[in-house]
Amino acid sequence: MNQMNQMNQMNQMNQMNQMNQMNKKKKNYLLICELFHPHLHGYDINESDPNIHGHHLIIHIDDNNHQDSEYYSNSDSDSNSEDDYFILNKVMIDIYKKKYKYLTESYKKNNLEIFHPTIRNYFNIISQDNYITPQIGYQVYLSGNECVAILKTFWLRIIQRCWRRVYYARKEMLKPPNIIQYLRIRETGPNYCIRIPSIHGMFWATSYLITG
Repeated sequence: MNQMNQMNQMNQMNQMNQMNQMNKKKKNYLLICELFHPHLHGYDINESDPNIHGHHLIIHIDDNNHQDSEYYSNSDSDSNSEDDYFILNKVMIDIYKKKYKYLTESYKKNNLEIFHPTIRNYFNIISQDNYITPQIGYQVYLSGNECVAILKTFWLRIIQRCWRRVYYARKEMLKPPNIIQYLRIRETGPNYCIRIPSIHGMFWATSYLITG
């Protein structure tokens, strides 16, 4: 019995070492993923990773290794493999969108709501049209062999939102009345300056003012 326990412990340690080695090789991928839910995906208290709640399970991952392979670089064929690949991605996204649309509409018709163990607004998240979309992130294997994604698209959206604010502020500065105002202030003296909206400081700048 002790030998069996030791064997099981060694197997678990080997699996953990393999997973750690795989997790060290972090590389950004184009991903399609969905939030884990124990009732939709299943949860085994003995085998599943206890931290799986709140993670995004990877549905599909784009490795892009075929683009660097010698076979494709030396191939003279006019294959539409890339077009087929993007069509496949779109089909997969459409299938999962229909799945969640059917699921949420069925619950709404019966005045029900899907509750999540850790995410309070889970039902609102999966009800959105952009819930299943391509994401950028890297894959991680948990102790229960679950393949999950650490998303980076969240930060890209924040950058886009901040840069949009900078862009509109610059457009306001280029309007004729504002240009005249800025020129007059600049002629007042070197103690006055005009703050030009830019990438620097765009995360914490709430407004762009002329300062003296």
